[in-house]
Amino acid sequence: VPTGFKTLDNMTLGLKPGDLAILGAQTGHGKTAFAMNVARAACVDAQNNILYINTEMSKEQIARRWGSILSSVALYQLQSGSLTNEQQETVVQAYSRLKKSGFYSYSIPNLTPQKLDVLARKHKLQQDIKLVILDYVGRMEKILPDMSEWQVLEQIIKSMKLLAQNLQVACLVLVQLNPDGT
Repeated sequence: VPTGFKTLDNMTLGLKPGDLAILGAQTGHGKTAFAMNVARAACVDAQNNILYINTEMSKEQIARRWGSILSSVALYQLQSGSLTNEQQETVVQAYSRLKKSGFYSYSIPNLTPQKLDVLARKHKLQQDIKLVILDYVGRMEKILPDMSEWQVLEQIIKSMKLLAQNLQVACLVLVQLNPDGT
C-alpha cells in the first residue's frame, strides 16, 4: 500500500500486509494530516480499501479535512463557508472522488481494542481492506481500569500488531508524544 510519500515508499516499498507502523509526534505537529494523506494515496489514488478510525474528531471534522485534501481548498475556507462558485464545484468533485473510493471511516471516541478488532475483521471480510489507520491510540479506553498509561499503550500496540498479522493488513497507528518526547 503506497504512503504517497515517494522517498518513504522507495525506502520501505510502502506499507505491507502484517506491518505495524507507528507515528509519534506532539499535539499539532501534523499526525492526522500525514495519516489522511496516506489514506488519500492508498484509497483514492491507488484504489485500495482502507479503514480509518479517529478517536477524537467528529465525522464532520473528518469530512472537512477530506474536502480540503482532495480539492486543495484551504480548510479554513471550508469551515467558514467562504468559497467561490468554482471552489464549491471543486469540493463537490472531491467528495465524489472520495465516495467512489474504498475509504471507510469511523469516529469512535470510546474505542477499545475489542471494538477495533471487530471493525477491522468485519471490513476485511466485507470490503477486503488493505490498511487500517488508527488516529490516535491515546484516546482508546483502558482494558482494565487499574492499568497504568504505558501498560495500556503496550497492550493496544500488541493487539494492533496481532491484528495486522492475523488479517494480513498494514496498520498505521498515531501516538501523541509528551512535550519531553515520551
